[in-house]
Amino acid sequence: MMCPIFGNVRDRGSLALAETMEYVLLLLPRERMSMFSPVFVLLFQQATNNKESVIVRSSFLAIVCRIALISIELFHNLLLQTGGSDATPQTLSDTICELVGEVCSRSEDMYLTSRRKLAGLAVCSILVNYIRLYPALFEKLPQVLESVNCVLNEISEEQDARDTIFSSELDETHGSGFSGERSSYIQGDYDDHDPVGRSASLESLHISPDAARRNALAENDPVADLNLAVVIAEMLKLLQSIDAGALNLCWERMTTISVEQLMEHTRLQS
Repeated sequence: MMCPIFGNVRDRGSLALAETMEYVLLLLPRERMSMFSPVFVLLFQQATNNKESVIVRSSFLAIVCRIALISIELFHNLLLQTGGSDATPQTLSDTICELVGEVCSRSEDMYLTSRRKLAGLAVCSILVNYIRLYPALFEKLPQVLESVNCVLNEISEEQDARDTIFSSELDETHGSGFSGERSSYIQGDYDDHDPVGRSASLESLHISPDAARRNALAENDPVADLNLAVVIAEMLKLLQSIDAGALNLCWERMTTISVEQLMEHTRLQS
């Protein structure tokens, strides 16, 4: 039913479809996701279709990123189905490299920091799972690290802003001598996410039921509990063990400020 929609509706319809598929991925058990494979394949193809608008392609790419993060097996099957019967190791390598580059390039077009964080987590997952098979991915590493560093900077700035607001509220409530601390941020796993107790009730939200459901899904998104800096630090350790020379060459191709910032972000998690 959904397949004929691709490429035959305006942006609003495509964005509604992307939102629907995101809900499917958030709510459906992993073992049931394969039933949507024909839709995912078309979505995969349209994500890199230059005929689509930037906002539509970015929304479709976000779905592809979530698939890569939820199940690398499902992601790989989509790669095979997209490549068709003529798929070879070289064409798969080219497709993955192109996709990683596209995600990094389009990350800035994803309108939420959470979406850009999702993109960063996904490309890290793709690199970790495929770089031994396709060493050409090392060529994309500088672009990946520059991209995830920008996302980490955004996350850090937003956290600083929240801490400032939180501190101001504590001072107003308890006085400047209050010594309470926020709970530490713990690295999680997509599959270990437990949403119980996090969703606010409709009565307390004072918003429409539809808006409340959307907010609840956003708040219960497992991506929120994953620490991107930790994921990157673990990926860098793996890449160092695979090909230290290629990793060192990557550092040389990056800007000095990006390397320094990325080292600082990952150092704080060690």
